[in-house]
Amino acid sequence: MGKIYLNLRFLKFFGAKLLILPLLAFNALAASANIYKITFPPSRYVDQNTPDVPGVIEGFIIIDESLVNGDAKYQNGQTTEFDIPAWITSASLSFTPDVGSSVPAETRTLTSADPINRLRWQPTSGFDPKSEFVNQMTRFSLSNGGNFTASSSLIQQFGFTEDGTVKEGEFLLTNPVTPVQVPGPLPLLGLVPFAYYVRKFKKAQDKV
Repeated sequence: MGKIYLNLRFLKFFGAKLLILPLLAFNALAASANIYKITFPPSRYVDQNTPDVPGVIEGFIIIDESLVNGDAKYQNGQTTEFDIPAWITSASLSFTPDVGSSVPAETRTLTSADPINRLRWQPTSGFDPKSEFVNQMTRFSLSNGGNFTASSSLIQQFGFTEDGTVKEGEFLLTNPVTPVQVPGPLPLLGLVPFAYYVRKFKKAQDKV
């Protein structure tokens, strides 16, 4: 009888602790709800054929609104390009050549060699990360000071050498580009107390 009572008492304790874990995960998700990933697939970057580029580009940026901290550029931007701000926490641009092309593939991020370090960013009338991206922007493009360069509009430029000739192609960013809300790393914190109580449960069972 004592053994049954002990098991019931511990299960009640353990069940109460388990109820805390969904709350931790929920609160963590709410805390990270201001993070948005904006993906630019190849289908949204249209080659302007001036000159024709033997491949496609794609990329993404991740915005964390909690890091804006009153930065006026977030809502207003500016006509000239500027350094990557703190509120863009991740970015990537990739060029994938056509089959048989002599132009090599290339990917640049915020932390790669020759990283993305500048951008053009100018919303038309403020910026809402929950809304379609392209229709909100007058200027947007990324630059790594190398083959990826920023234009004065919604055109992403890519430099390449073909048949011994240096060229710079243009890709117009077109809609729709829909931001997606993404969770930050905080929900993983719920795994720490979860593992602790699982170990505690096993030890208690061994003593019974």
